[in-house]
Amino acid sequence: MRGTKGTLILLAIAIALGVWIFLFERGPAPEGKALLAVDPNKIEKVELHNLKERKRIVLQRVGKESWRIVSPINTPANNDTVKFMLDRLKRVKIELALKEDALGKKEFGFREPQGAIAIEMRSGKRYKLVLAKKTPDALYAYAYREDKRKPVVVDSMLLDDALKGLDDLREKRVTRFDKDKANKLVLRHPDQTVVCERSGEEWQITKPLRTNADASPIGTALDKLSTLEASKFVDDNPTKESLRKYGLEKPSFIAEVWVKGRERPIWLHVGKKSSEDSTKLYARSSAGRSVFLIDESSLNDIRKRFNDLRSKRLLSFDTGEIDRVKLIHSGKEIELERRKRDDRDEWEMLKPKKMRADTTTVTNLLWDVHDLEAQSFIDQPKGLDEYGLDKPQASVELRDRKRNKTMRLLIGKHADGKTVYAKAADQGVVCKVPSDILDKVRKDVNELRNLEIVRFERDDVNQLAIEWLEEKKRKRVLVERRGNSWEVVKPKRINADSTAMSNILWTLEQVRADKYVDEVKEAKKYGFDKPQLTATVWLKGRKVIKLTIGAHDETKNNVHLISSQVDGVYLKSDYILDDLKRYARQLVK
Repeated sequence: MRGTKGTLILLAIAIALGVWIFLFERGPAPEGKALLAVDPNKIEKVELHNLKERKRIVLQRVGKESWRIVSPINTPANNDTVKFMLDRLKRVKIELALKEDALGKKEFGFREPQGAIAIEMRSGKRYKLVLAKKTPDALYAYAYREDKRKPVVVDSMLLDDALKGLDDLREKRVTRFDKDKANKLVLRHPDQTVVCERSGEEWQITKPLRTNADASPIGTALDKLSTLEASKFVDDNPTKESLRKYGLEKPSFIAEVWVKGRERPIWLHVGKKSSEDSTKLYARSSAGRSVFLIDESSLNDIRKRFNDLRSKRLLSFDTGEIDRVKLIHSGKEIELERRKRDDRDEWEMLKPKKMRADTTTVTNLLWDVHDLEAQSFIDQPKGLDEYGLDKPQASVELRDRKRNKTMRLLIGKHADGKTVYAKAADQGVVCKVPSDILDKVRKDVNELRNLEIVRFERDDVNQLAIEWLEEKKRKRVLVERRGNSWEVVKPKRINADSTAMSNILWTLEQVRADKYVDEVKEAKKYGFDKPQLTATVWLKGRKVIKLTIGAHDETKNNVHLISSQVDGVYLKSDYILDDLKRYARQLVK
């Protein structure tokens, strides 16, 4: 009879809860009374009791945001998991209050509760929740506060929290650190140890030999190490014998990371493969004593060797920070310096003669040196004379203004038909690099000179004249600025076509030649005695710029140019001649 009555009570509760779910599943749940009104940030200690299996886990707050498991083992806890659990403890509401006699009835499970959660506040006050069992629909659980012993129905997730195991709560990450604060990485293989050290933004390999490191794979290795997780914990109290069984007495691989502010390294030891799963390896870390399993694939970006981490680039620098370049080849020395001109970076040649250098050409030269990579290395070279590096065919010296550092690239003799020997002056390693680097760095003065032969601001133009040869007759048009518009003055006074005038200014305000030809201006040789076109620009302050277009070259595709702004004769595609003639005609239509 009592069994039937208990069943009916359970059925009534289930029906009541079912009605509540039905009524509110499409809207917000009604606010009920809080089971335990506490501030999670003031909880200092948590005990989770699995009463059925007689297990207890104790968590202790460490600092403001971190938690640690202190029993049955001492190991870091997963802070997010603990935070979610404590937030749930704060939010849990009493969904249904039961009569006090439910505590003595077997049907509710209070006689043999399954779990309990005890918390200790910063003030020293303790609370304990006893959780009996779940309701028939498993959505709720029967519970009571030990200090009040009033049976209630609450969210069943509280019982799930009380029954959590060690692996549910412990931190799976086994080598936690801030990778941006790492300043040394050591990778120990049975036959090789690689040591990488950071200085500022750069990484250097210091063992097995000193050379530049590639920051990208080092950064990836640190990233993978700082987030590496155990897939399973297998032994929390390993003995010397068990460590031998796991292959951890003499690890097959060791990774060590030195982090700024710590005296000892963070380490990972890797042992044998698991006999149960060949895709997993036994491992330990500086986070605790425990032995755990990791996926072998997770080591792909960590278990790197010397050649994986060394930089193939001979010089490492930011092209935008180089402010001086020196080229030495063929008995010549060319020196260039970056300078500010009208809020722009421009290059100037200092030796062998002072003149504006071509920014595009110098920038391309810097990128060619920056991107130069070794095809192979000679780590223990003989004397430099063996590779022609005692008297190099060419050398490039770069000064980095940001780092206050000077770097030097030496290029020696040919190694074979496609490569030459080269080395960074401060490195002991000799490399083989593509031989075309010689053509890229052996620039002469004329290749480096500025090819921008006309430059002005269109808003400074007051007057402009174009004179050209057409059907053996000289034609000339003169225009003057009238406020925001232009007027043709000669050959007749009319309003200038605004589109044609804009096109002329666009063509002339920045003329860049394709090639330097000659230092000497021989008028007749290049057709400047009878030019095909001249363009004269008067600027504010009556400064005058004149561009003269002479004869075509032998290809008939280019024309010779001279400018009043620079010395020398230049070549440019003859589109400039055709365009200026066409626009000039349009002005007087």
